[in-house]
Amino acid sequence: MRKTIDAVIIDTSVLVNNQCDFLGINSSTVPAFYELIVDKGIILLDQDILHKEIIKHISESIAVSRFRKLFSTFEKNKDLLQFLKVSYESFGEQLVNIDINQKIVDVFENTYKNAHKLPYPNADKIFSQYFSNTAPFKKSGEKKSEFPDAFVIESVKKYLADENKSILVLSSDADWEEALNGISNVIFTKSLDEAINLLQEETDIVDILFGILEQEIKNKINDMADGECYDIDDYELVDDDLEITEIKVKYLYNDLVILKLTNDMVIIKCTAELYVCGRATVFDDMSSVWDSEEHEYIYRVNSEVEFKDASVDVECEIEIKFDLNDIDNSATVSRVKIINPYPIPISLDDSDSSWEQIYEEDDF
Repeated sequence: MRKTIDAVIIDTSVLVNNQCDFLGINSSTVPAFYELIVDKGIILLDQDILHKEIIKHISESIAVSRFRKLFSTFEKNKDLLQFLKVSYESFGEQLVNIDINQKIVDVFENTYKNAHKLPYPNADKIFSQYFSNTAPFKKSGEKKSEFPDAFVIESVKKYLADENKSILVLSSDADWEEALNGISNVIFTKSLDEAINLLQEETDIVDILFGILEQEIKNKINDMADGECYDIDDYELVDDDLEITEIKVKYLYNDLVILKLTNDMVIIKCTAELYVCGRATVFDDMSSVWDSEEHEYIYRVNSEVEFKDASVDVECEIEIKFDLNDIDNSATVSRVKIINPYPIPISLDDSDSSWEQIYEEDDF
């Protein structure tokens, strides 16, 4: 029987693993989790140090980085757009006036506006842990970097001592787990997916819908996969020379995460295995000659590789709409999104591949 969960606290490590995506740009996972705990009446815990750490990581998130690259690319190509007679003035003005970092921070602040703020713990206790090498402080290494976590964790411990409540702690940091280990009213999870599955009620309807629509889901993922950006794992592409000739969904893993469920709609997340065929030109550093004094390659050797059935796992977000009174005839896939960070790496380890070396110097 699942334990009752009264409160939840989320470490920065889990949010960073989900790109601090409070806007739901890449995936609905972060907004869906906070919406779920509100629906369940679970108290959201906050702490001043943790709050500031999250804001700091938002500024380093992929969404902010991607926007800056978009703006930079736009600025560099103004002349080309003008030559092509593409109007860029209004779009450029919009880009200039957008502060994507502040937009994410605003949503984060709104999400945490009703959170229960944990007070600062006694500093003497923290320094006692520091000098005695008690978790989260390590016996060796850069122990001082653990101070922010130590203050937050001690705040959680004080809350547990003062309140007769159980807490769901989300952290992928082993130091958090070690520091809170053995406390009976702490439930520990390492990811948002794990926490959502823990909180979401068991529902047979999702399994029924997935069974009815499995082939349609595969077809939709196939369509989306055709338009994605790929890279060759462990190799550097030469001049972005990668051609994908075929993509097919071979398998849907049974790792469903129910992000949202209503009377007529469900959003789920799962992993699909793709088999990819194509060709690429990659830099062959093992066959190239490196000058250790000049710190450069004397000769660069490239290789052309043709591959078949290279395996690629992609994480997908799927929206299904249905009528409860007629599920068999009404269920349909309304949206599919591949949410892997770009570019998606193609592993050639188990593929059927053939290699041909191409030398930059004919007399090599």
